[in-house]
Amino acid sequence: MMPPIVIAIPLYSLMNHVGLLNTRIGLILSYQVYTLPFCISMLLGFIRDIPLEIEEAGAMDGANLLRRLGYIVFPLCAPGLVATAIFSMILGWNEFLFSLLFIHTPDKFTLPLFISNFMTEDGTAWGEMMAIGIVSSLPMLALAGYMQRYLLRGFSMGLK
Repeated sequence: MMPPIVIAIPLYSLMNHVGLLNTRIGLILSYQVYTLPFCISMLLGFIRDIPLEIEEAGAMDGANLLRRLGYIVFPLCAPGLVATAIFSMILGWNEFLFSLLFIHTPDKFTLPLFISNFMTEDGTAWGEMMAIGIVSSLPMLALAGYMQRYLLRGFSMGLK
């Protein structure tokens, strides 16, 4: 739960030692380090909001632990999982620092790193930068729009 710049130097040293610099696997692992604390803290709030009495009622009805998790806890925390997935995807999609540090060849650049190349010492290509900025936001908007129905269905807890 710290700013990513705090772990950038130790993570760079680790990636260099392991040989994962300038690889997509190294970038994926660094994104896990970056988003995992956020996801855990966000999901913890959703799971703590599930009333314990509902799970106890399932236990009184004879449901074992796996059945209670599958039929009671998971459907109640599904909106939290969807919301966490959306926010995690947005965090990873917009991340700039780790991709700037860990990726060196242009064919492996992430989208934020590619957009930053429109700013040069000769000037800034504002039109191209704005156009690619809008186009790059479309996948996240489509994902959030698609997941919205599951998010809203989960908030109503399947009630009709």
